[in-house]
Amino acid sequence: MVGANAGPGPASLPAARQSSDLPFQQTVLESQHLYMRFFKESFQAVPLQFASALPLQFAILVFRDLDSRQTIGDQCSARFAKAADLCWQRFESPPSPGNMMEKATETWVTAPERPISTTSRDACLVHIYPTGPGMGTRYALSNTALVIGRGCDCEIRINDHSVSRRHARIQPGTDGYYAVDLQSTNGTFVNDMQASMSKLKDGDYLRVGNCIYRFLAGGNVEAEYHEEIYRLTIIDALTETYNKRYLTEFLDRELSRSARYQRPLTLILFDIDLFRCINEEHGHLGGDFALREISSRVKSVIRKEELFARYGGEEFVVVLPESTLSEGIKVSERIRSIIENHMFEFENKTFQVTISLGVSTTIGDEAMTPSDLIRLADDKLYEAKRSGRNRVMA
Repeated sequence: MVGANAGPGPASLPAARQSSDLPFQQTVLESQHLYMRFFKESFQAVPLQFASALPLQFAILVFRDLDSRQTIGDQCSARFAKAADLCWQRFESPPSPGNMMEKATETWVTAPERPISTTSRDACLVHIYPTGPGMGTRYALSNTALVIGRGCDCEIRINDHSVSRRHARIQPGTDGYYAVDLQSTNGTFVNDMQASMSKLKDGDYLRVGNCIYRFLAGGNVEAEYHEEIYRLTIIDALTETYNKRYLTEFLDRELSRSARYQRPLTLILFDIDLFRCINEEHGHLGGDFALREISSRVKSVIRKEELFARYGGEEFVVVLPESTLSEGIKVSERIRSIIENHMFEFENKTFQVTISLGVSTTIGDEAMTPSDLIRLADDKLYEAKRSGRNRVMA
């Protein structure tokens, strides 16, 4: 940065500024050349206006700083002094260094280096086409290979018949990541060029069947952008729980895993009893408060591998991988008890809330879609409503 204790004008510059035999145009060009050299060698921020205005504004102030830090040799400093003096003479009323220093704080030139993300350190693939529930999904890459395909055992599973069961592999190497085609029917393309094996560079487009992914290297700030956009598309804004879109994705993956390994998967669907009465008595803001408060209470009993999502309106879903029906009933009773015993307070008014819950499960022995599992839980939920509310039915 330009020295704040610089002297008051050309009189304080070194004696090297004696000659005035350079034409003005040559002086301007030399000043600009030395400015670029200074910038590259010092790697310090320089006031932007000095580069865009007459070179004098740069030359006079920076020259003193150059001498003090000795970033450029004496010969260069002497040439710079000569150019600075001649630039100074072109002004009828030379500007005050003090005023120039005040303007110097307005805009700064930073080193032309690419910004580095502080949160997204890992390379990733981002799903950008086709549009739909999967768009924006970010797949982090690690030291292990990752297979893309239609098969249930693929790390990135694509339910599209243009994609082979094991279509391509993202293989880590000593110098980066490689896209390797696994003898797929329709081929693997990097930037629209078919490739059996290709090293991925930051920003490359990877096409697998009809799906397109973008490769982002570790530290790319664009990864933060995609991650935030994706987060906004899967999080319910009011309750800050997962939304129906993410619930469907999660259930689809877990049902595939359950079917492949014959493992249990349990789903809990619950609904707030007489929610309309809460809205009528406390207004819609009171109803929103109740939804947020219930979400906060339920989150406290959900484990990391489980999922809690808002299904719509006053309905919520809890997905319990590797949990049997009896375990799902225990979790449901715990949630029901927590909500029943919690005192809600909104605008100095207290009220109580109860919920009704329906539980369904599968052990992977029959084909089932997310809608099928939710429908089974929904039938049990309405059975609980008809039986008097505030209870669990499975």
